[in-house]
Amino acid sequence: MSSESRRSTSVSALVVMTATMFSRVLGFVKIALISHLFGATGKADVFNFVFDIPNNLRKLMAEGALSSAFIPTLSQSIAAKDGSDKRLVRTLLTFQVLILVPLCILAVIFKREVILFLSEYEDPEQIELAASLFQFFIHYIVFVSISAVLMATLNSRRHFLTPALAPIVFSICVIISVTAFHRKWDIFSMALGVLSGGVAQILIQLPAFYKNGYRLAPDFHFRDPYFRTILRRWVPVLFASCIFFVNQLIANKFASGLEDGSVSALKNSIIFWQLPQGIFGASLSTVLFPKMSREAAENDLDGLRRSVNYGLTFLFLLLIPSSLILILFGPQMTAVTLQHGKFTLNDTVLTAQVLAFYSIGLFFSAGFTFLQRFFYSRQKFALPVAVSVVLVAIDIVCSLQLKETSLRVSGLALANSIAFTAAFFIQLVLVKRDLKNIGFMSFLKEAGKGTLAMIPFTAYLIGVGFLDYWKSGFSAVNFLIAALLGIGAVLILFASFYLFKIEILSDILKRRRKSRD
Repeated sequence: MSSESRRSTSVSALVVMTATMFSRVLGFVKIALISHLFGATGKADVFNFVFDIPNNLRKLMAEGALSSAFIPTLSQSIAAKDGSDKRLVRTLLTFQVLILVPLCILAVIFKREVILFLSEYEDPEQIELAASLFQFFIHYIVFVSISAVLMATLNSRRHFLTPALAPIVFSICVIISVTAFHRKWDIFSMALGVLSGGVAQILIQLPAFYKNGYRLAPDFHFRDPYFRTILRRWVPVLFASCIFFVNQLIANKFASGLEDGSVSALKNSIIFWQLPQGIFGASLSTVLFPKMSREAAENDLDGLRRSVNYGLTFLFLLLIPSSLILILFGPQMTAVTLQHGKFTLNDTVLTAQVLAFYSIGLFFSAGFTFLQRFFYSRQKFALPVAVSVVLVAIDIVCSLQLKETSLRVSGLALANSIAFTAAFFIQLVLVKRDLKNIGFMSFLKEAGKGTLAMIPFTAYLIGVGFLDYWKSGFSAVNFLIAALLGIGAVLILFASFYLFKIEILSDILKRRRKSRD
């Protein structure tokens, strides 16, 4: 990757990361609001469980499986410059509506049966509440799937900012709805927020979507060769995503059979875990996946090697420090954001423990997803599917063992980290075999410098870990203390990266200086 190309990629990733960061911050506000109003058990447990169903389904019909098959094909149709990409987008949107609307109708009809099948709830009131919420939340899958196609289309056109803003408006809608209507509708105020947020995600992208010549009009050209290519590629990716969907449902099922609060601890810890995962991991895939697809189409193996090295280096330098923050600073983060109202110190401790075990596998999880995108860009779908099967098998076996130990729900998080670590190294070997030679020296060099640069940062986190101000929970003062301590950690890391001349940081600073000149 040339220095100019690397700088362009770094800046594009920075744009997406910034928007994603705001989205995740709003996600914290949202989960803190829910925790304050509904606590960590009872209604909140049911909400977290039910919302996970359409939220995981979107990975099948939205930005997960479908986008992985869609982006490489759309890139080819755009390159053809014959307008076929316009028809392809319309056809895909039509296909989604035809599949999802009947699915939602059936889900509403059999809502109670779905909840009984997917959960281990025995309390009739919990079952009834879950079924009632489910009949509203399931429709979110339609809106988020349409939004995902718009996102993928704009990203393929190298338009990253507007799609990255869509999750922000979703969180804003949820926050406004819960704040305004929780006294009147209780937990059902979440339903209004989720559905209105789904619509808003579409609306915010429509101006850019239309500006690029696309339309939402129905199109039934299902024999279109590009569309049929997407379907052929989508099937194996869908299978891999189904495996993870089932795995998440199994984790929730295991957690629902443990002590009260286990599902919420799992859900709340994932909110923190997804902050760096989304800001760094998902942002990188958003920017590099279309790039690798173009390089694969041109059979540019050297370009692919450079992209893989850049991606892994990017993830290592940003996610290893993130893991250290979540492990060493997790209790303080949890307490000053969630510990108020019905959320107690015990809830904080449990959430932080689960978070620590999830964080062990943070880099490997993001690395696994990134290497999956590499294979998708190469139009090799069977290998990621096979590795996904291995990953889930390891996760389930470890979960069954660890949840029966003293770790309980934390064992489910540890099992997840073990599985992703093993799967990452399996895929890394397969990538090396595919590219003949990854040219790993640049990664090792930057990773080595980065590891040394993290020493002062790690020592600082260990030192502030002895403070116990956070045990009293949320307050303006405690939040300010935690924020200042967190900013201090970031500044120390930034200064160390600068002194060690870490390339990613240098590229962004060079681009800023160049733009000023």
